[in-house]
Amino acid sequence: GAKGAGGEPRLGGQPVISERELREHFGVPLSEVAAKFGLCVTALKKLCRRYGVRKWPHRRLQSVERRLQTIKEELRVANPAAQGALREEAAQLRLERERIYEGKAQDLLEGDGSLETLGDEDVTDPPRHPPAAAPLPPPASSARRVKQEEGA
Repeated sequence: GAKGAGGEPRLGGQPVISERELREHFGVPLSEVAAKFGLCVTALKKLCRRYGVRKWPHRRLQSVERRLQTIKEELRVANPAAQGALREEAAQLRLERERIYEGKAQDLLEGDGSLETLGDEDVTDPPRHPPAAAPLPPPASSARRVKQEEGA
């Protein structure tokens, strides 16, 4: 097949990135993944939508990792009664992390796409033209304001 400037395989001008390759990069910011594959962020977002990824899960994964680290630290000082609840929460967080990477996290899935995602950065493009703001009324002339204040 055709090769791009970076030597990566291309199909119709677009790099071919499998769902699996995309999932492997969920822990990296969207902009860094785009740069790694030689894409602009918009092109990567379009590819994400093609695979059913509505939200890029990097921030969600960071949150899970931070909470796991906090639990690990809390376990060092927690009394035995609290340790059970902390271990259960950690197990749930590890399961969530696994589901994110496997593409089985329901809350980030779009439609019935094969890749289910978790969400942080919405990969839908913003509107091209923001809604127009209502025009501001013209300022009253300072002479008119002075006359109104004198007459009051």
